Amino acid sequence: MILDALYGKQTDVDNLITETQSALDALYSLDIIFGKYRHFVAVASFCEYIHSGRCDSLEGSNGAYNLYESELRQNIIIGQLSAVIEGLAQIRNAQYMLYEAINESNQILSNIAGELSGIRKAASETAATAVSTEYYAKQSANNSRILVDIGCANYGNKTIE
Repeated sequence: MILDALYGKQTDVDNLITETQSALDALYSLDIIFGKYRHFVAVASFCEYIHSGRCDSLEGSNGAYNLYESELRQNIIIGQLSAVIEGLAQIRNAQYMLYEAINESNQILSNIAGELSGIRKAASETAATAVSTEYYAKQSANNSRILVDIGCANYGNKTIE
């Protein structure tokens, strides 16, 4: 049941990835960013340069392209990439831990479902026993009443000596 929900979420995520890729392709088709720089690290670096005020534009001698190329040659960007790769490794490990936790939860839920099934069966048997007990108690009461009535009738016909 949890896996079905996860598979449904996987489909949702796949759809979001497709939509995001389409939006990215549409933005790149505007030709604002030179083709060579159409990847995550470069675009993120450009955003940082412009937002921090280090550059005012993409092009020109003081532009983001030149600063990026300069940092690339100085191996500053590679340091950022290793941090990105390390972060991805942490995400992968966290997702594995999540996967393990989900599997463990599924096992626990399966055990609980089995125990609940046993409890439900026992409750059903108890209810059936209670119905039978009630039936036999009524029959016993009826039989006792009949015996009392028969005993009283015979007692009434007897002569006391």
